[in-house]
Amino acid sequence: MKGLLLRVGMDSHQDTGGDFGLVFRDGRFEYIPIVGWDEVKTEKYRERKCREINHEFGSYWSDFLLRPELADKTFHHDPLFDGSWTYGDNPTCITRRHRGCQPTPKMRALEKLEENDLLIFTAGLKNWPEIPKDPHHIFTIGYLRVQEAIRFTVLTRIKQKNI
Repeated sequence: MKGLLLRVGMDSHQDTGGDFGLVFRDGRFEYIPIVGWDEVKTEKYRERKCREINHEFGSYWSDFLLRPELADKTFHHDPLFDGSWTYGDNPTCITRRHRGCQPTPKMRALEKLEENDLLIFTAGLKNWPEIPKDPHHIFTIGYLRVQEAIRFTVLTRIKQKNI
C-alpha cells in the first residue's frame, strides 16, 4: 500500500488566494478552496456558507479571509470530483496532455496508484481566533482509498465511446 500526500485548499501563494482555511480551538476546521480559474462555476466566497457547526464564528467563507477583495472571487476545488478526477492541472494542461504532452510529476504519481492506495489530503490552516506569530500549520483533513487509477487519455476514450 502506498499513500500520496496532496495539498489542497487556499494557502500563502498569491495564485491560490494568499490565505488559509481555519482550525478552531476545539479541533473543528473550515476548509477554504483556492481561487477559481478558467471555470464555468460562478459561486463566490461571499456566497458559500460555512459548515453548520462553524456558524458561531462566521457564516460565509468571506468572513474569514484576510484579503477582502477575495470575497467576490469564485473558487476551485481540487481534486475535481466531477468525473474527471483530476488534481493540480488546469484545463489547458489537461488538453495538452490529451494531445500527448509529457505528464507532470503529479500526473505520474497519480497514475502509479493501485487499488487500496491512499490519497491523503492536507491543508494549511490558521488558528481561529488568530494567535499572533502563529500563522498556520499543515493538517490532514481527509483521505480516499483508491479503487482504480485510469490514465486520463484512456478515461477520455471511454467517455467518448459512451456518448
